[in-house]
Amino acid sequence: MNGRRDQEDDNDSQDADRQLLTQLRQAIELRDPPPADLASRAQRAFSWDAALEVLLQEEGSTEEAAPALRRNVEPQRRDLSYHLPSISLKLSIDETGDGSYRLTGTVSPAGAIVELVEPNGESQAVDVDRKGRFTVSTWSRAAALQLMTAEGLQVRTPVIDLDG
Repeated sequence: MNGRRDQEDDNDSQDADRQLLTQLRQAIELRDPPPADLASRAQRAFSWDAALEVLLQEEGSTEEAAPALRRNVEPQRRDLSYHLPSISLKLSIDETGDGSYRLTGTVSPAGAIVELVEPNGESQAVDVDRKGRFTVSTWSRAAALQLMTAEGLQVRTPVIDLDG
């Protein structure tokens, strides 16, 4: 008899789960309904992938046949920003083309001290002008920036994948 009650409890639990999922689905559809043509968009995207694969197989996998699949060899730029109530950092990361990276940024308040810290523990002091602007170069593929305000607040960004 216990086995039967356990099965009934499982069924009740599954019914409750289904009801909850139905309510969540309805709430999402009311608040942020999916586009009406979502299914056809997805089918088109998958068909484009299949068509590209067929084209590559027919043309052979030469450099000319797959220009969209090659990595962009031009230097890239990324912009990041970090904000706390008492300190902020805006950062641009540029690939220089020679394998190094140039980090250009602005820290606020302007009197903050900036230090580039590489994953191996090596650090490099960064010159910051009176407006809080700085530029530093590194050969490392990852780094963090450590900031310290005149009031002694010290923060460090997460390690930034400069290659990524």
